[in-house]
Amino acid sequence: RIIEWVQREQPGYQQVSSGLVIQLLGLLGSLKKQRNFQGKRMELLIQQACRELRNNVDAQVDLQALADSYHIGYSYFRKRFKTYTGMSPHQYFMELKIVRAKELILTTDKSIKEISYDLNFSSIHYFSRLFKQRTGCSPSAFRKR
Repeated sequence: RIIEWVQREQPGYQQVSSGLVIQLLGLLGSLKKQRNFQGKRMELLIQQACRELRNNVDAQVDLQALADSYHIGYSYFRKRFKTYTGMSPHQYFMELKIVRAKELILTTDKSIKEISYDLNFSSIHYFSRLFKQRTGCSPSAFRKR
């Protein structure tokens, strides 16, 4: 498809072909990571853990207990999880919480404090700091945008 776009030289072909190259690189990177996991028990465990974290984004999740429930040590689980997803289980979980916070900020009239409480953050200050680190703006500024 990239070659077709370049040969036709239609308006915007450079942007489209650049996007396709980036997509191709992303797919290659993903395939490289999956190669070490494909068809193995660990891949299924990590996928199950990701589902469990997504389903419990508004709860407090003990990642050590999660690894224990799969009958594997946390250190090994964390290392394999990071290799598979590109981030540690804790970072992955926090990213899910931030995505959910964005949804709540944009789609509800709940206060930032309520959203922080709903997502089980230890304090509104920690939530606000983490949100700003991950998005580049405070929760209230995000809502105003």
